[in-house]
Amino acid sequence: MSVAKNPEHHGRMKHLDLRYFWLGDEVQKKHIHMEHQRTDEMPADLLTKALARDKVEKFRAMMGLVTSGGCVE
Repeated sequence: MSVAKNPEHHGRMKHLDLRYFWLGDEVQKKHIHMEHQRTDEMPADLLTKALARDKVEKFRAMMGLVTSGGCVE
């Protein structure tokens, strides 16, 4: 987030492929708004981490995913 919001970091990030700098350009043009998300509010964690059942249910609902019937216990 800091690289996208602050172009002065560009010199330190030269090892990154230039195609990834489009994000910073889009933030400056105000096409994209970035904000910090607390870890307990990140539904993408459902796809990347092993989570407790309550978090699975919460993030599943946030993504709009529904079960097709019963749940295997």
